[in-house]
Amino acid sequence: MELISKDGYGIFERENSVFYSTGENFYEYNFIEITEITKEYYLEKKYGKENQFWKQPFDEFIKLKNENFITTFYQEDEMRLHKKNGEIVKKFEKIRSPHRMGIYGMAIDKNENLWIAVPVEHFVGKFNIETEREIFSISGKELEPTIFDHPEYVTAINDFIYVSDMGNRRIVKINIHNHKITDYKKLNERIYYFNQVNGKNIYQLESGIYFE
Repeated sequence: MELISKDGYGIFERENSVFYSTGENFYEYNFIEITEITKEYYLEKKYGKENQFWKQPFDEFIKLKNENFITTFYQEDEMRLHKKNGEIVKKFEKIRSPHRMGIYGMAIDKNENLWIAVPVEHFVGKFNIETEREIFSISGKELEPTIFDHPEYVTAINDFIYVSDMGNRRIVKINIHNHKITDYKKLNERIYYFNQVNGKNIYQLESGIYFE
């Protein structure tokens, strides 16, 4: 693995580049060099040029096929549907974990179902966006781990959802069709984020952001 940043977070990918922040500063990494960018450019790449109303750099964000997008923030317990200009269309009332604790990660699979990760409840769930009906979930028992131990993030890649299972120091993949769960990769550190960009794996571990 090669280290990109020791203290970066707020990661997302666009056009074969990785974007991240250290809080006050913002960066783009194109797998050749790291370039410091403005907060405004970071927001533009994250939410799109047509966004005028949503300026929260560290919200979790996913774009839908119709170019609307969904946001949430881990210190809140709500998810918002936005028009592509950032205007809030609705707030989801039923897409929650059992105890309504903070959602840290979201993903849309190829069937347009929404997956969420709620670390404190050791919860990963799959929902229909239109009806807000829960389709599948795994949860902790009395807020204690079962299969997952503080799942921090979910990523959709082809026919799988990849779960950054932080407490178990591993990445798990879930088949989106039959929900079969298998280990993808064991790690030596806690993991907070995983994705694939430009044929490479991107990780946010305890010691920093890496690619391989």
